[in-house]
Order: sequence, then C-alpha cells, then structure tokens
Amino acid sequence: MRIFIAVEFDNETKESIYDLQNRIKEDCKKGNFTYKDNLHLTLKFLGEIDPADIEGVQEAMEETAGTNHPFELTFDRIGYFDRGERCIIWVGVDRSKPLVRLYETLEKNLGKQGFKRDRANFSPHITISRETALFYSKKLLIEKFKPEMNGMIVKEISLMESKRINGKLTYKKLYGAKLI
Repeated sequence: MRIFIAVEFDNETKESIYDLQNRIKEDCKKGNFTYKDNLHLTLKFLGEIDPADIEGVQEAMEETAGTNHPFELTFDRIGYFDRGERCIIWVGVDRSKPLVRLYETLEKNLGKQGFKRDRANFSPHITISRETALFYSKKLLIEKFKPEMNGMIVKEISLMESKRINGKLTYKKLYGAKLI
C-alpha cells in the first residue's frame, strides 16, 4: 500500500486553491495540474508499506491527535521547485507553531512505531502542478500570484492511500484522528 498522512481541506479551501490554480494555468504552456479532489497538505509520506503496519500508523496518529489542539492553517505564498525548463508549482503554508508542533509530534510517534524520521526540514506546501512550463519567467509567477484566501481550521489528520484507478491518481481516506 502506498500511503501518506495529510490534512484534508474543506470544500471552501479546495475551491479557493482550485480557482488560484486555474488562474495560474492560463499562464502555462503545459503542466500536470492536481485534481481538485486531491488537494491536501502532506504531513508525512510513508510510501509503500505492508498492510500489517497500518495499525501502528493509526496508533501514532491517535497519540499525535490526542496531544494537539485544532488550529488555523494560513496560506501565505506561491512558490516553485525548479526543474530546468519546467517546475513544480505550490501554495505555501505558514509554518505556525501549532503546525510545526503537529508535524514534530507525528514524526516522534511514528518513530516509536519504527518509521524513519524525515531528514529534510519541514516545508509545508500544497502541490498544485507538476511538469509545468510557463509562458514567462518563474520568478514572475511569484510576483503575479498571491493566495488571497481564508485560512482553515485543522481539526483532524487523515491516513490516505494513493492509487491509480483507470490511469487517474486517486487518494482514499483510510482513517482519521481528530485533534483534541
């Protein structure tokens, strides 16, 4: 099973990100744009794991949720990961204390279950496009677009499975742990 732990977005947030994505899409020669239903914030990508390990992941999620309170997620910038002629475009999320605490608690609790900690610095973002080629400079993208949208209250973390169904990447929620 290919899985990850995420913050799922409410419909209003998905619509706002999707609207921004569509405005950016008009400035692109081409790109692989994230489906609206797949928009989320990844907290931890676990990749391929044995189904027998799911119970340990759920325990780590419950332990994490039981020590974190709901908080507001704020979307604060547009950015990209450079891939030469192309790029990955993302919406940045403010590294607030509650978000970093949620992430660090999750990492610690997954570590107790035998999962490796991420070595990279936590950089919260929502990928909205891959393999993207713009009509202009990538730096201009950052100047031109800002995520002018409401924040969202995070109340739950979700265990998601990533699958290709009829050639389409789909994410299915397997489990949710509510913050206290």
